[in-house]
Amino acid sequence: QKNVPCMRVNKRKQSKELAIIHQAINMLKYKQELLPHPPRSKMTVKPINIVQQNLRKSLTASNELKQSLSNHQADILLIQEPYAINNNVIFNQRSKIFTNSIPDTATIILNQSLNISHLPAFSSDFCTSISIATSSLSIILVNVYLHPNKIETPHIVFLQQIISKFDNHPLIICGDFNSRSPIWNDHATNTNGRKLVQLINQNNLTIHNNKNYTCFPSAGGKSIVDLTLTNNQSHFFIKNWTTSQLSTISDHH
Repeated sequence: QKNVPCMRVNKRKQSKELAIIHQAINMLKYKQELLPHPPRSKMTVKPINIVQQNLRKSLTASNELKQSLSNHQADILLIQEPYAINNNVIFNQRSKIFTNSIPDTATIILNQSLNISHLPAFSSDFCTSISIATSSLSIILVNVYLHPNKIETPHIVFLQQIISKFDNHPLIICGDFNSRSPIWNDHATNTNGRKLVQLINQNNLTIHNNKNYTCFPSAGGKSIVDLTLTNNQSHFFIKNWTTSQLSTISDHH
C-alpha cells in the first residue's frame, strides 16, 4: 500500500482564510464531512450533507434512493448514471438539477437555501461542476462519471484544467471513476486507475476513501471505484467518510 502525497498547508494563512467559515460539507454517502477548523466565534458550523450514488439509469433505483433519503438529511445529491427521459433527469419537482445534454452525471440541490452556482465552463459530458458560496469563500464541487476503461487524454486534460483553475479554492472531486488501484485499497489495478493515480500524484490530491468496497457487480467480485478527492485547500474539511447501501437495484454503495 502506498500513501498519496499531500501538500503541507500554510497554517497561518489557512487560519486567516478559514476561521470565519460558517458552513461546511458533510458527505453522507461516502459520507464525508467537510468541516473547517472550529471558528473562533461561538456560531454553530452547519454541515452540508452530500449523498453520492450511481443509479444505473434505473427508475426503481431512483425511487429507492428517495425512500432512503427520508432517513437522512441530504442537501446535495451527486448522481452518476441518473434516471432520465429523453435526456431529462427526473427526480422531484422541488429540486434544482444541474446536468448536461447527455446526462451521465446530475448534481441535485435539495436544500434551496444553499447559495449554489453552476459552472458550465468546467462541466462536460462526464462531469458537472458547481460552486457552493459560504460567508467567506466558495467551495468547488465536481461530480464525475467515467466509463470503464475509457479514461482518455481529453478527460485528464479537462480535470487538470479544473484542478489548476481552482488551486487556491477548496476543491472536492468525487464520483464513479471506474478506476481501480491499491492506492485506495482496491485489490486490483486497471487502465483507468493507472491514469487517475498519475493525476492524483501530480496534483498532490488527497483520497478520502477508507477500505470499504463501493461496487458489488451482479457477476461477482467487488471493487473500490467510487472516490472522493480533495486538493490541499479542502482535505481537512472531510470527516466521517463512510459508505452505505441506499439502493438494492444499484450495485454501488
